[in-house]
Amino acid sequence: MDRQRIVTAAAAGNVLVFAAVMVATGSAAAATRSTARYSGCVFALALLARSRWAAYPALLLGFVAAHFVHFSAVLYLAWVDAAMPLHRLVPTALLVTSFGFLLTASLGLTVPGLAAKERHPAVARYHAAAIYLVMAIFLLGFGGRARHSLPSAAAFAVVFTAAVAHFVHLQSLRAKGRTAGTDRRSEDSAARAVSR
Repeated sequence: MDRQRIVTAAAAGNVLVFAAVMVATGSAAAATRSTARYSGCVFALALLARSRWAAYPALLLGFVAAHFVHFSAVLYLAWVDAAMPLHRLVPTALLVTSFGFLLTASLGLTVPGLAAKERHPAVARYHAAAIYLVMAIFLLGFGGRARHSLPSAAAFAVVFTAAVAHFVHLQSLRAKGRTAGTDRRSEDSAARAVSR
């Protein structure tokens, strides 16, 4: 499956999740939370693919597209729910939402393989740091609701399992004499091999 199809499928899947939960529950808040869980699962798949599969760039862009659907759901919820801090333009809510949007967008802009040449090392380091920051945000967000929400507990388990598998894989690469820099270069090389 090529990059465009993966990205389209990821975004369309989250639109369907939002619509299905809205129809089933009538709750925009529940539907919005479901879009976050869906994009978290797409992120987990991208994390598994990082430094391992050539599909990583497409999967990460799929996450970005799916999470933009989540942000759209957040804006819709803020519009229809006057109790939402974002509806009342509370500065903290504006800052948190803006930060999340910019962080997600930056992942898409620094994904390996978008440019013909290899990424600058500083860009690769930023991309890696942003990946781990998003991972931590998902783990904290889902983990905080896991006790009271089975879907959140399931999403936490998916992201946590992907994170553990990712770090185990990195350790195995280093045990074979590879460095984090080699990991980033292989990530770039794999990305260029994928058809856009």
